[in-house]
Amino acid sequence: MALEFFASELPDVRLNKIELNGGPGKNHDKFMAALNECGFESTGIPLIIAGGKCFQGFGPDTGREIKHAIGGK
Repeated sequence: MALEFFASELPDVRLNKIELNGGPGKNHDKFMAALNECGFESTGIPLIIAGGKCFQGFGPDTGREIKHAIGGK
């Protein structure tokens, strides 16, 4: 749902996607560092950092909150 949202609602926003399949490794370390930066203990995905705010998971209101965080309507 999150990728569809960005493609349709914010196509000009650059995404840095980190693939976590394959178990612990380089990307897992990046993910854990991002969780730590956000202050999250849960490893839920997706983890989205937009406009200096962190979002974990993607639900009905998340898109609106992301738009607000990056200065959109």
